[in-house]
Amino acid sequence: MKQYGILILTSALLFHAAAEAPKELDNFNRPDILKAFVAIGQKNAAFQVVDGEKGKAVQFTAFPGDTLWPGGALTAPKGGWDLSKYGTIEARVYNPNEEKIRVWMRVDDCSNLTRRTQSVTFGDLPPKSSGTVRLYFANNGYGRNYILDTKRISQVFFFLYGMKKKCDLRIDSIKAAGAPGDLPAWMASLVKPENGVLVDFKTGKFDRYANPRAGYVKKEPDGAIRAIFRANPPRGVPGVILNGPKQLWNLADYDQAEFTLRNPGREPLEVYCQMTNFNNIDPESGTRVTATLAPGERKTVLLPFAGAEIWRSTVQSDGKARISDAASERVRSSAESGGTGFYSDETFGAVVGPVKTDRQTEIIIEKVVCSVSPPAVVPAWVGKRPPVAGKWTLTLEDEFNGEKLNETIWTPRLPWTALQPTELQRYSMKNVFVKDGFLHIRAEKKRGTIYDIPTLPETREYTAGAMTSFDKFSQRYGYFEARVRVCPMVGLWPAFWAMPDHGRQAARKDRRNTVNGGTEIDIFEHPTRLGPFRNNIACHWDGYGANHKKTGNSRIYFRADKEGYVNAGILWEPGKITWYLNGKAVGVWESPAVPSVAIYLKFCVQMGSWGGFIVEDDKLPMDFKVDYVRVWQRDDLAELNRREKIPELPVK
Repeated sequence: MKQYGILILTSALLFHAAAEAPKELDNFNRPDILKAFVAIGQKNAAFQVVDGEKGKAVQFTAFPGDTLWPGGALTAPKGGWDLSKYGTIEARVYNPNEEKIRVWMRVDDCSNLTRRTQSVTFGDLPPKSSGTVRLYFANNGYGRNYILDTKRISQVFFFLYGMKKKCDLRIDSIKAAGAPGDLPAWMASLVKPENGVLVDFKTGKFDRYANPRAGYVKKEPDGAIRAIFRANPPRGVPGVILNGPKQLWNLADYDQAEFTLRNPGREPLEVYCQMTNFNNIDPESGTRVTATLAPGERKTVLLPFAGAEIWRSTVQSDGKARISDAASERVRSSAESGGTGFYSDETFGAVVGPVKTDRQTEIIIEKVVCSVSPPAVVPAWVGKRPPVAGKWTLTLEDEFNGEKLNETIWTPRLPWTALQPTELQRYSMKNVFVKDGFLHIRAEKKRGTIYDIPTLPETREYTAGAMTSFDKFSQRYGYFEARVRVCPMVGLWPAFWAMPDHGRQAARKDRRNTVNGGTEIDIFEHPTRLGPFRNNIACHWDGYGANHKKTGNSRIYFRADKEGYVNAGILWEPGKITWYLNGKAVGVWESPAVPSVAIYLKFCVQMGSWGGFIVEDDKLPMDFKVDYVRVWQRDDLAELNRREKIPELPVK
């Protein structure tokens, strides 16, 4: 749950010209107002009507002990409040206690999705004082967080965290205000550049520049910018950060940047070009290239977002390592683990600077434009054999020809029946089908229950599908590959992945557990909010609770072929997994923690959760297509499995 802290001690608020007049969510002066308030997370909450700042108010008493989050909520009439014409909810609250209290406010909609809220905390409210807490409907998580359905707001929930004794909170008013799209003053807007143009000084398509390490920057007669760097700067790395005012760039629609530069000097000039997610210059973060400009030369320097080196996981099985750099996309640099540290969907700026600092240098910067590289040319051997030499046997092959799914290999559903509380979709077996030589897993805006079971009460607004080889095919070690289509829309989370199968001898509840050598392996995950050029690879083990461990990288950049397909696979050997895209190794994990339990294969389309909550409904229905699935086993690995008596499920 994402929190943003705001404490507003003045009542003044500036609105857009199109903003509606503020709307009170309820009338605290009506006689039966207490019927609209409910206790949350506690048994003994008490509500009463008291005198407030400007009329009647509602005060509730929270008691510690039952929960860390005791509180009370103002509930909406059936169907919820339609607040789609507003940008915020504001609550005026008062602390009547002798000590400060920490007040949180949460807003829910009528979706019934658990943990699908936005929330605000404004920190500590001093004793005997009032404050205004404001929650913004705008997408604070840039698409990752749940987007409230502002046409159906169900409740406004106040809670007090970590209380040690009884506390009171007085609520004087709750109102909708502002205009749709309003953002907190501290929040940068996320901007998609028009035609990929980040900087073009000659045409004026740029707002400002920052030059924290440059000696100075001046405008050229032709409109370009001349950056002048002093010799031997006293600290830091010299460079000019080019960015927009109070904004981040969403560059998910591109996979490279082009820097047009000139060398005005009489000697060759070595420069670096970098894309960064931060407001400082760090050579080991983001993605960077260097180039040499001859005297007087004008050159366009190409900077791919993908790293020049393969990503290598550093996670080992030492009993202490809990997470890898996948836990935070902003933690490790490419220098530590290879690959790239750059995530294109939240870019702070483009950086230009000299490589050598022993003399004064000058660089003329004309423009920086993002672009798309040519489609991938896939080597001819891909799909026909594994990427490494050896004596291999094809153990599974399905090209999805014919008119129906081969159910000797696949089941068009998951092994369990349950809705995921953090996701937007339900699954239907009707959304998994074979047509025109492809497997189709369809995502559509269609309400229903999981697997169309009419007796289940909970429905979801979207429908998708899932398919597995559970109980029909599993294998330990080998090469696993599929050719999958990239979905050209935002809001889906298609995936080709695998889960452990401890064998039919295992207890039902333990058979698919990610413990004792069992691991979830994410071969190709593509949350489409990351754009068409970036995917995730990962492994998860030791369960999904307190002992959960993982390794992976969501900054794996790729390019689909001219038909929009990607060949994704893993080479799994004892103690080592190597991920491949279009025949090229993009990630490797070598560790005693690498799984040793056989896996079964899965294909699915998810929506929501980590995949994001902005869905381009106008592009639905959308199919995640799979051209083929092939699995090979190397003879020496098959012999190892036989010696160790590892049960595998061959295709019937």
